[in-house]
Formats: sequence, C-alpha cells, structure tokens
Amino acid sequence: MSSYFLSPIAQGLGDLIVSLPALEGLISTGVPTYLVVRGAGQQGLARRIPGLAGSLDEVDFDPSKLAKSDRYLNMRDHKLQTQFVWGSKEFSKAYPDYCVADIVEIISADLGIAKSPNKRLVLNFAPVQKVMGKVLLIAGSAGSMKCWPAEHFMELALRLNQIGLECLLIGQRDKSQVVEQLCRNGMEHIDTPNLESVVDVISSARLVVGVDTGLTHMAVNQGIKTVMLFRQNSIFKRRFDHLISITAPVCLEECLIREMQGDYNTLLEFRDPDHFNKPNYWQSWDCYQRDRAKHCMAQISVESVFAATKDLIDKEVKLIN
Repeated sequence: MSSYFLSPIAQGLGDLIVSLPALEGLISTGVPTYLVVRGAGQQGLARRIPGLAGSLDEVDFDPSKLAKSDRYLNMRDHKLQTQFVWGSKEFSKAYPDYCVADIVEIISADLGIAKSPNKRLVLNFAPVQKVMGKVLLIAGSAGSMKCWPAEHFMELALRLNQIGLECLLIGQRDKSQVVEQLCRNGMEHIDTPNLESVVDVISSARLVVGVDTGLTHMAVNQGIKTVMLFRQNSIFKRRFDHLISITAPVCLEECLIREMQGDYNTLLEFRDPDHFNKPNYWQSWDCYQRDRAKHCMAQISVESVFAATKDLIDKEVKLIN
C-alpha cells in the first residue's frame, strides 16, 4: 500500500501548525500519511494529529528507501521558499499582501495536495479544568525581538482582571526572560512539561493573548479566540474571525537588514543533527534597539490589546445571547 510523507515548511512549531492544512489534505485521501518532523520543536505533537499514521525525524528519513508507490512531499523545496526570504521587498513585490496561509496553499497545490473540505485540522486534546474560562497569556518566543514587554503583560492582566477576566501564563520560564520576569512578578504560571500538555492547556482557554510564536498559532488553529502581536514583518498573519492581529511599527533599519540576511531559505532539508537540534533562525540575533522601551514591540499599546481582547469577548457574549 502506498503512503505519503510530508515535511512542513520549516523546523519550528509554528511552521508545523501552519502546515496542517497540507497534512489534512493528504490525510483526507485515506492514504496513510506520515509527518516528517523537521526539528526538536515539532517533536511530540504527532499523536495529537487526528488521522495521522505516524511520524519520523527527518534526520532518520531516507526518501531513497521509499517504495515506488510512496510519495515524499517536501514543502521546503519550492520556489516560494528557495527564491525568496519571506517579507523581503522582492517577495512583497512578487506576492503583494500574501500571508503564510496563501503560501501554504500555493505550495500544496503545486505538490498536488487536494484542499481539505475542513477549515482547520483541530488537534486532539483533553480539557484542563483549571484553564477553562481563563485568558491565557503567551509571552515567550524563540526570538526575543518578537516579545512584548513584561510590564505591558502585567498591566493588561490587571485591566482584564478589573472586568472579571482571570489571566494565566504559559511558557518555559528557564528559556524566556519575559516569562521568568512575569513569574517573579506574581503571574500564575501553568506548567506544561511536554507538547501534548501544551495542546491540552491552550485548547481549554477561553481566550489567548500572545506574541507571534508556535503556541499562539496553535491557539488559532484550535479555534480559541486569540489576540496576536506581530512585528512589522507579519507574513505569519492568518485570516480567521476568531483572531485579531496587531502589528508593531516598522523596526530599525538595522533590524530589517539583519532579518533579510538570513539564509534559512537555502536549507531544503533537516537531515544533519546540528540543523535538527540547533537553535532556530530567530534565536540567532536580537533587536538592534538597545533601549527596550523603544523596541517596535513595546510600541504596541496595552490599550489596543485590551480593546481587542474585550472586542472578542463582547462578540462571544452577543453570540451566546
């Protein structure tokens, strides 16, 4: 019997989440479909993907040993990946106003992956009672330049609490200064020892406020009302009624130049253990603005995030009534 093997657009958790429509398109055919895991951040999610036949790490995967009837679909090896750095002037000129969903759709179509009739491939989860009815804050990111200041999150939590919304924090405090600072300031933190527990917690929240990172993309995928905070290169914005995206002002010129110097678009496969486990591209540089108060992300006001959060809550109340 033939099988499909799919490698997502890149090695991060968010890259896997936004590639789920392609995976669902393959699963919907009834042909056994396997996820080829591109990086350590994607490990541990396969069991939560409904209909998936299994997974294997790309470092252990040898396409030359597949049966003739099998198909390996590498979303990395496509002109939209190899010819452009997403968000660059060249990309924007060739594909104006495109976001990651458009990119995934084009790559999928070119690979012969049929569109699934469903809007989202929702991950299986077990409800977490403690999180139900709460606002979940996702403050950490592999790229520190993507983070919103801890003091902004603290003020937001206070304002939400004043209108009866309790906030909880998720993230790895040993890997994120913002998460650690929020914990030290008394924010209640939910421990998530593995990726499956993350799915359960996020899927149980009433609403999520988070930066542009894999966990926030997971919330969007799970249908959770989400306010997502982006740097000016917002290629990973997505279009859903339950999502409000807020974009920071343009960064320093030095940041823009450094971001577009990344050669990650030339890496087509993740078979070398050093590539598989090394910190991803976003961990390789930091914002050139040394005054944290002047960071582009710091310019996203608490008022705007609070208003967006309240807007999603008000829409929910109207639907209930």
